[in-house]
Amino acid sequence: MERNFLRWSLALVVLLAAGSVLATGPRGVRETAEASMLVTGTVDIEPDGRVSGYRLDRVDELPPAVVDLVTKAAGAWRFEPVLVDGVAAPARTSMSLRLVARQLDEDQYVAEVRSAKFGEVPPGQMPRNGVRTPPRYPGSMLAAGVSGTVYLVARFGIDGTVEDVIAEQVNLKVVAGENQMRIYRRTLAQASIAAARKWTFVPPTDGLAAGETHWSVRVPVSFHIGRDSKPEYGQWQAYVPGPRQEIPWISEDERGFSPDALAAGGIYPLGQHGPRLLTGPNGS
Repeated sequence: MERNFLRWSLALVVLLAAGSVLATGPRGVRETAEASMLVTGTVDIEPDGRVSGYRLDRVDELPPAVVDLVTKAAGAWRFEPVLVDGVAAPARTSMSLRLVARQLDEDQYVAEVRSAKFGEVPPGQMPRNGVRTPPRYPGSMLAAGVSGTVYLVARFGIDGTVEDVIAEQVNLKVVAGENQMRIYRRTLAQASIAAARKWTFVPPTDGLAAGETHWSVRVPVSFHIGRDSKPEYGQWQAYVPGPRQEIPWISEDERGFSPDALAAGGIYPLGQHGPRLLTGPNGS
């Protein structure tokens, strides 16, 4: 196996993840099903781009194997040096990591850091919410018990109204036939896009972004039922990632980034706004 991957016994993962969900459904879809967890914290970066330390939020709520996995990955990370007045300097920045565990064989799962986001946008350079009414949960999806997250990208102008919106990725927490999964993703995406077309945002007021005429933001939209409505930090969740769509009006090169590294409920401007990771998120 590649370095920084951890092999876990099936028994352990079943205790931590929604194993019954991942174990059902057609084989082809089951093979894409994973257990997932989003963890947050901070990382300390030396002037040469090496990592000198990191801290995970609420570490006492995380399984020891998760802490071990992040430790192995963080030790191998290398960043582009952070410059202050043109000089490389030590830095501490926030991080958000998407961890996944997938079935390796009948008895073992393999886990990795799948994607990562580092850094935050200063408040004045950050677009803010105007009117953002959440989408209605489609009745057919409620009846079928379908839950998941839609990762939207919205483009808005100076007046704050949304001009373009796309569902970049739709990740589900259920397993069904491939055709049915496509219907689930399309239905949740359509509901999210319909709501987003009525949203408004407040443009940034500081920095270079304030001089632009259009801005693009990512907005994760969650559809969860009952006890899944607020997944507990440090708990594995069933996870069936959907295909990632290209954003037609913009191109990005963010190594190791995937929209599912973003926590639901926030808005995130597109582009590199923190230290640039030179290695993969898993340290390779």
